Amino acid sequence: MMRSLFKMKFLFIFFIGLIQAQAGLFINQGQPTETLKELFQLLEYRGKNEIEAMNEWSQENLRRQGGERWNPKKTEHVLKLEKKLKAELKVLKTKDMNFFFKFINELITFFRKKEPEYFIKLYQFFKKVNWIDEILPQVSKYNRVLIYGAAIERMEKRMSYFKKLVSDKKLDLKELEQPVVLLCGERKIDPNEKPSEPGWSKWGKKILEKKIPLQEPEVMKFIWDEVGKQMKSGWGELKPKIIYAQKKEGQSRAHTEDTVQSWLQTTRQSSLKGEIKVLLISNNPYIRYQEQVMLNRYHQVKNTYKNFKFEAVGSGVGHFEGLKDQKIAEFMIENVAVYLDTVARLLFEEKKYRMITQ
Repeated sequence: MMRSLFKMKFLFIFFIGLIQAQAGLFINQGQPTETLKELFQLLEYRGKNEIEAMNEWSQENLRRQGGERWNPKKTEHVLKLEKKLKAELKVLKTKDMNFFFKFINELITFFRKKEPEYFIKLYQFFKKVNWIDEILPQVSKYNRVLIYGAAIERMEKRMSYFKKLVSDKKLDLKELEQPVVLLCGERKIDPNEKPSEPGWSKWGKKILEKKIPLQEPEVMKFIWDEVGKQMKSGWGELKPKIIYAQKKEGQSRAHTEDTVQSWLQTTRQSSLKGEIKVLLISNNPYIRYQEQVMLNRYHQVKNTYKNFKFEAVGSGVGHFEGLKDQKIAEFMIENVAVYLDTVARLLFEEKKYRMITQ
């Protein structure tokens, strides 16, 4: 009798674990979640509520078709809205139409008809799914820490966030069994990013002054060293491990999946017993997407690296508490293309995850 109860309990736990493993923000048991349906209803999607159709529509209509996925405001890639909306929200004008990505042009017709209230609803949706605020680590002790590469502004955010976690004692580095990993790839820092433009942080100026090569690994290591100098103790003296992923043939640069794949190919199995906690550091709105990319690649080599548990964290996009609706709407207008591009990418990765784990 006891054996039967134990067996039933084991099967129940296994079944629940299987459900959790297959459930995503947008896909659960092969079906679109209510969250995905809610967003697509906001976007006035008219197709079938089926994953294949919704994924295909998102790849065609939401995903960028070229260039870098920067914050539109910081690189002056803003949506061309009607004069009324521009005057009401003081949206920046674009100086050079050549900077427009194809996917932004495809969204213009749809969004130029929308009033500020529409963008506030979009903001409320993304806040509800934790794509606006900071996401903190669940515990303080991890066995490995990985920091995703990015454009300069986001590198700064991620390094500064890592520094903050250590300074605030929310991350204990004593449990690390390997150096902190910087996930970099074959990627030139775009020459259009100039220190005179809003998108360049103080690091951009320093990088030019020090004549640091405008490649992701060199820039990321430089920022690591500079931020480390600000620490009285902790990680400032640590030597990170740099992962350098080469771009695939036909690509303009290496992408997130390339850096993740390179890390999985070069990392070693843990000598520790039990669960290996791996902390991934990104920033919103990319946290959930970059975690899913890692999960997908990990499950393809799970037999090689067992018992890895990944958790992605990062800083939020800003503080909106107490701000007027106008400011919130302005933020969403300036960033809507980036958010929807990330939606399309996450949906694609969740669909891929289901295929991998079936």
